[in-house]
Amino acid sequence: FVENAIWHGIAPRNAPGKIDIFIRYEEEQHYLHGRIEDDGIGLQAPLKIESHRSQGVRITRERLGPGGNVNISNRFGPDRQVEGVRTELIIPLHNYGAMAKQETITALIIDDEPEARGLLRRMLAALPGAPKLVGEADDISSGQAAILQHQPQLIFLDVQLKSGTGFDLLNLLPSLEAEVIFVTAYDQYALRAFDFAAIGYLLKPLNIRELREAYQRFRDRQTPQGHQRLETLLRDNQSQRLEHIVVPNQSGFRVIKLPEILYLQGEVNYTRFFLSDGTKLLASKTLKEYDRLLSDNGFCRIHQRYLINVKHVISYQRGEGGTVKLNNGTSLDVSRRRKAAFLHYFSA
Repeated sequence: FVENAIWHGIAPRNAPGKIDIFIRYEEEQHYLHGRIEDDGIGLQAPLKIESHRSQGVRITRERLGPGGNVNISNRFGPDRQVEGVRTELIIPLHNYGAMAKQETITALIIDDEPEARGLLRRMLAALPGAPKLVGEADDISSGQAAILQHQPQLIFLDVQLKSGTGFDLLNLLPSLEAEVIFVTAYDQYALRAFDFAAIGYLLKPLNIRELREAYQRFRDRQTPQGHQRLETLLRDNQSQRLEHIVVPNQSGFRVIKLPEILYLQGEVNYTRFFLSDGTKLLASKTLKEYDRLLSDNGFCRIHQRYLINVKHVISYQRGEGGTVKLNNGTSLDVSRRRKAAFLHYFSA
């Protein structure tokens, strides 16, 4: 909401602005009361902002749970002129206490390299809500025995094992209820991993950020709120799928239909749009922000610098990461770490 105050309140003014943040702990009721006030343009903003804001409010209320709330309203001066926006949050701390008391997630590591198991063990211990490791294994036989004995909720599985592959192991367990995150040095098995409904495919050497994101995806799936949010998102995507975005520029803004976008290129704190008619636009937002907005609408981050519209892809050339070619003739590199996610779009 601080970010909203900056982008949707102060930034449109083209002048310096101010944001006040207040946090108060209510000991008797055991909750936090937060208030964010800006001196921006207020709620008389374009509909696109209102739609974005209402979605954010809905999702925040779901995350806060019972007893929590968020309210956004205009701030008025003595002459009843709008002087900005006030956002108030009620964050019930008992919900977080209950979350902390939930059953610990159980996990199992199956990898034939002792050093790799040790490194993953230490990295997992540093994660928020770290799982409880109930066992380790180094081949198919010991892996199958460990899964049947411990019934873990989550398995970190290497592809190449001493006596076969991780896929061979999974084929022995057709009724497996655990989720699987592959951890491997081989990127060529990514498509097959997704055939097994893996929630993550991490390449060695491991990246703590990617491990944390994959683990958080797993945790989000485990809560009723997570399932409810997923169902809500699916319904929203069916009825309110994003059709266009508004890109601000120096003279105002431009409304762009998503099919018109070939790809986006990150340029430090800016993003350059490349459109199908040959137009290039520079927007004062980062590529990461557009990735969040467009990743569920047919766009794929293939590189630290590139976010592409997969509908414009006409070919892919294999390589360490590979190269993708768009229908306007542009060729773009795919990074090794993002190759699996890109190929997943074409795995059906």
